[in-house]
Amino acid sequence: MGWAKADEQMTLIIAAQGGDFMVLGADSRETVDVGVIRVETNIAEKLIQLTDHSAVLFCGEVGHAQHLISKYQDRISGRPEFGVTDLTEDFASFCQEEAVRLINVPTFSPRSPTYRYLPSIGFILGGLNKVGRRFSQPRCYGLTSERGYRLELGNGFVLDGKPMIARYLFARYYKPNMDIAHLSKLIAQCLFDTARVDGDVGGRWRLAIIGPTETRVKSHEEVEEIIDDEDLRW
Repeated sequence: MGWAKADEQMTLIIAAQGGDFMVLGADSRETVDVGVIRVETNIAEKLIQLTDHSAVLFCGEVGHAQHLISKYQDRISGRPEFGVTDLTEDFASFCQEEAVRLINVPTFSPRSPTYRYLPSIGFILGGLNKVGRRFSQPRCYGLTSERGYRLELGNGFVLDGKPMIARYLFARYYKPNMDIAHLSKLIAQCLFDTARVDGDVGGRWRLAIIGPTETRVKSHEEVEEIIDDEDLRW
């Protein structure tokens, strides 16, 4: 049986935790590359809030990822909010159910009568678990279609897409006790530095800061101000 999937995840998504908060960041570039033709758009919303204390990032095939997220939002609509760990486990089960259903849908290829198409998607879920009466325990998880949506717990952070520069910067500068301003700066710098050398990453930046009492979303202009802030040094 032949399987088709995307060669690369052409984006950068990041989630990282602080003491009692989570910061998430993403670019907005969507790239279609068929070899001789390449088209880029910068309007993909890759950071989507799921609950008051959790959000999801995605890379890979934008349309299918957005469909899964929208369908999952309908599934949890009206439920009492639960922590990000339980939410992620439920989301993984949902994605696995959808993948099994899709695998059994016939596809066509002139190259192989047994061709099957598996959408290539990576998700990061980040947010807070409830401790006592307060959402205050940050956690982030990664899951991909290639690995059957099996969960991977981040060691303080999760990176996906094209993370080589971000991985270097996190290895050098990330600390679990970073404050919101410095962690936001680190994530913003990862997005900016990657986009300078890799045309698959770019467009408008978006950051979300999930705290015990509120979630704040930073616009592209606000993210650029964070990058330009010379007072924020490592």
